[in-house]
Amino acid sequence: MYRGDLFPRLNGKILFVGNAVPVLWAAAPGGNGDTLQAEPMYRSNTGFSDVQVGPDGCIYLANGPYRASRIVRLSPLRPRFMSEPPLSAVLGERYIYTPAFSGTPPAIEILSAPEGMAVDSTDWSVRWVPTKPEALEGRQAVVIRARNGAGSADQRFTIAVQNVNGPPAPFAVISPPEGSERRFLGEDPFVTFSWAPANDPDLDTVRYTLQIDTVAAFSSRFLMNIDAGLSDSVRVPLPQSSSTYFWRVAASDGKSTTLSVPRVSRIEVIFSKFLGREKARHVESVIEQNFRVPLNPEPGIRYSIPRAGYVRLTIFNLLGQEVARLYDGTQQAGTYEVGFAGANLPSGIYFYRLIAPGFAETKKIVVSK
Repeated sequence: MYRGDLFPRLNGKILFVGNAVPVLWAAAPGGNGDTLQAEPMYRSNTGFSDVQVGPDGCIYLANGPYRASRIVRLSPLRPRFMSEPPLSAVLGERYIYTPAFSGTPPAIEILSAPEGMAVDSTDWSVRWVPTKPEALEGRQAVVIRARNGAGSADQRFTIAVQNVNGPPAPFAVISPPEGSERRFLGEDPFVTFSWAPANDPDLDTVRYTLQIDTVAAFSSRFLMNIDAGLSDSVRVPLPQSSSTYFWRVAASDGKSTTLSVPRVSRIEVIFSKFLGREKARHVESVIEQNFRVPLNPEPGIRYSIPRAGYVRLTIFNLLGQEVARLYDGTQQAGTYEVGFAGANLPSGIYFYRLIAPGFAETKKIVVSK
């Protein structure tokens, strides 16, 4: 009997011959696992009593062990890949490629591959589970070789590893601390908010957004979303009034967002209105009285800010309710004009309020139709 590893690759089959049977048979386990099912592989007019594998990897058949009146050599066909491998894999999930060939089924070996990729000798499949470093590299080059007694063939391909995104790790806010209080006597209420950087498991770039509100649910009309970019701190002007504020920071890698831990801190701002007016005389920011844009019935608002920072321009009715938000974000130093489309508002008197670096002021605007 011959159990072939060099040639041919029989996937667990057994070659056998009999001196009264002119056929070379290959037998494999049956469906129930305890019987052999035979299939003819080579027919001849003469039976063979011996089968051997030679040093060249070929199979030799003989009439008998003592008289070599007839010897037949069975040579393998050179292997050739007939299948294409999957070119993508997912982090942490098993990658499987079972090659198909023309010619005699060969043995498979890996010449070049990422760490951990191996060949399963039961079916010659290539198996691998991508790791996080390999996913971060993105693409992995692979070279596999099929070989038998007639020669070898190589297959080269590159696998793109899809990285399942991990959100930024939890991080903590630093200042101002929970329940802190700030008093501003004759000075503008500027508060510096800072937090610890958030580590991203995928090494993605993390950007931060500071959220400030007067309610813990962050759902009021006062809600401010301030883009801090890549910085871990930002200095923000608050209204010149005594209020309690809640704040938190959102860290985003462009795909997932993580809120700061602790999620909410509270800061009490106490401001002296009288001393605040005295201070306002020396502020450089200017908000001009509203004007009408030429050939446009809608009123406009012009204002100047001396330095870059957070700017908020809002419209309120006589009840103090916000009815429009014209701008909410950061701006560079300069002069700006903003049109106010009051078409959806009834005629009447309104107020517009500008909060800018070192400045906060309210003026009247009239909507007439």
